[in-house]
Amino acid sequence: MRGHLRFWWRACKAGAYASPDDLFAAEEKIWGSITLPGALTVSIETLAAGRARPCVEDRGRFQDHYPAYALFPFQGDKKSGTTPADAREGVRFRLRLGLAAGVDTATKDSLAAAAKAALWAWITFGGIGARTRRGCGTLYCADPLFAPPDRPGDLTSWLRQAAREHVTSSAPRLPVPALHGSRLLLGREQKAPLLAWESAVNVMYDYRQKTGAGRDIGQSSNRPGRSRWPEPDSIRRLAGTSSRGHEPAHPADAYYPRADLGLPIIFHFKDQRGGDPSDATLQARGEQATRMASPIILKALPLSERQAVPLVLCLNALHIWDKGVPDVELRYGNRPYLLDKEAHLRGSGKSALVEPLREQGRNAAGAREGFMRFAAGTGAFFGEITL
Repeated sequence: MRGHLRFWWRACKAGAYASPDDLFAAEEKIWGSITLPGALTVSIETLAAGRARPCVEDRGRFQDHYPAYALFPFQGDKKSGTTPADAREGVRFRLRLGLAAGVDTATKDSLAAAAKAALWAWITFGGIGARTRRGCGTLYCADPLFAPPDRPGDLTSWLRQAAREHVTSSAPRLPVPALHGSRLLLGREQKAPLLAWESAVNVMYDYRQKTGAGRDIGQSSNRPGRSRWPEPDSIRRLAGTSSRGHEPAHPADAYYPRADLGLPIIFHFKDQRGGDPSDATLQARGEQATRMASPIILKALPLSERQAVPLVLCLNALHIWDKGVPDVELRYGNRPYLLDKEAHLRGSGKSALVEPLREQGRNAAGAREGFMRFAAGTGAFFGEITL
């Protein structure tokens, strides 16, 4: 939990610091480090442990309104003998933040402001547990400091006012995800929290996989057409093999735009026996540093314990092709292939050849911009808010 608070404090305050050393020194004073205790103490009291519920029913499908696109890592695998994971619903806890012994009381106000900023951002945009960027572990706090209003018009004003209070208004100069300059979409309709969560997650599924959006229309409802994204055919060309009927045809060759939505990405070809490549993994290159958390957050924003709206947040974060971001490699077989940031990831000029990155004659600068356009174009969300 302290780690979540640290992340969201950085997201709120990164613009106030000119160097990573300055940022870490300030963070260490507030939240502590391996060598120094922080000025704020964190304690938790469990009020209700909630109830465990298997993510997947006996028939092999996810529980009603549990979005499979967010929860697929928890579905279990009969071949390996792993059982579906349990979700825990209805957990209630009390979080206390206090001043550590010996802390100068003259800093009390600044520490309280830091704590409120981290708590507001964490409760509003984050969560607790695994896969919080896909809406798991969403939080609701009834305290007026952190509870959003239940009317959409008031909600927009509340978010803007809270951002003015808690988020440093200068552009971030450091390579950390920031809330200043982030882009936000809110659902038009209030729904039960699970329904709002499902709606938010399904927008990403549609963008990447849905027939007519991320895929061509197939011959039947249970046989979707080919992907409109260039990565599968790029891998087929690299591997020099494909199944019959799936010969590489995408016009954008050696282009991997979805890397900018988070890593790793595992590409599994269903017809491997027919000649398609074996599994390939797109990941960051580095020892024990192969992941890049998605800059897109999809979740339900609770307005009460029973009502919520879908929320889509695109954090202001460096792109996969930017300077200072780790290199990216494609692992196929036993070989890692280093990807060129400009040619293979940014793909200048190639986005015009990728249908999900085109809209009304405009080419998106990348998969993030394409997704935000796609989500806004569904009609399920208000106009975009920039924090």
